Amino acid sequence: AAAACYYVLLRHHGPPMRAPDRELLAQMLRYGFRIYVTTMVAYAVGRINLIFVNSYLGSSAAGQYSVGLAMSDGLHLLPSVVALNLFPRVARGEGDDRSAAVFRTLALLYGLLCLLTIPLAAPGLHLLYGQAFAPAVDIYYWMLPGIFAYGLINVLAYHFAGKGFPREAVVVWIPGLILNVVLVTVLVPGGHATSAGLAASAAYVLVLVLHMRLFAKQSGGYGELVPRPREALQLVVGMLRSLRSKVG
Repeated sequence: AAAACYYVLLRHHGPPMRAPDRELLAQMLRYGFRIYVTTMVAYAVGRINLIFVNSYLGSSAAGQYSVGLAMSDGLHLLPSVVALNLFPRVARGEGDDRSAAVFRTLALLYGLLCLLTIPLAAPGLHLLYGQAFAPAVDIYYWMLPGIFAYGLINVLAYHFAGKGFPREAVVVWIPGLILNVVLVTVLVPGGHATSAGLAASAAYVLVLVLHMRLFAKQSGGYGELVPRPREALQLVVGMLRSLRSKVG
């Protein structure tokens, strides 16, 4: 109904309607299909594991694993927002230097955030869900390397999206998905839900390494992706000064 209303308003107030641009439509569909496949695979890596856990270990273990997924979704917000703001800059034609600087800084700050959650995970989960979900803490710990890796993947994925999303940026997800399926198939039956967290982490770390390899191939080396603590410190100091001036 909303789409119909917008269409009527567009016909009445907008420019004259013309026949669709078939060439533009084809470009959009090709680009959108690559983005869709990548997003689907990235989503499947975590959710396939939940299906395996539920099938082999029961609904109780699946509930504990889903709590770990919920925590990871919350942590992913930071790198997702950063990457989303990077995308239009890359699409406007800015060089690889900006993306590399964002990656380096986020690697340190997001890594620090992930480390801070380690001592807070157990009391936080106990407070929110109760003692019955205590095993979810160990699951979360095994998922944490994957959470960190997936956050950094967002930056490079949005960089490639701004560059037209080459086919290689889609292909690099396939080894990660295969590795994840193999690991959960071997480890989860008769095991523990932490095995699914380990499988997800291994898959996301592999995908991150492949993304870094693809970026280094295009930009001339891995050196630009190596974190620089002074650079991150300067960013934090600048943010604090900006916040202080706004409060003042």
